Amino acid sequence: MNIRNIYTGEIIKCFEGHSDIVSAVAATRDGRLGISASDDRLVKIWDLYECQEPRSIEGHEWRTTAIATTPDSRFVILGFIDGTIKVFSLTTGEAVGNFKEHSKLVSTLAVVPNNKFLISASSDSTLKV
Repeated sequence: MNIRNIYTGEIIKCFEGHSDIVSAVAATRDGRLGISASDDRLVKIWDLYECQEPRSIEGHEWRTTAIATTPDSRFVILGFIDGTIKVFSLTTGEAVGNFKEHSKLVSTLAVVPNNKFLISASSDSTLKV
């Protein structure tokens, strides 16, 4: 995972740690944490300021296809290839929610700024709130 200057394209930091293709990335709104998901079925939480070794989230047998974080930077939401959506605490790494919302892969996730609604889209041709 590379951190780039948005205006110049210069790579500022490079993070390594996955053993397979990185399939999705996100960052917390406060810019403190980066989250990456890989075909190695691991989701890593990176401290972007301290460049510390990542914590990993495990707990699903399928590949992660979408990532979103809540505006308050407390939770990460993961969408999986089997249509499942899971919510994890960014503080503890513990799962706090599990939803089987779609019949096919979750392609996109977004959290409304008030932290109350999650929007998910899927290759099953649905958008759910």
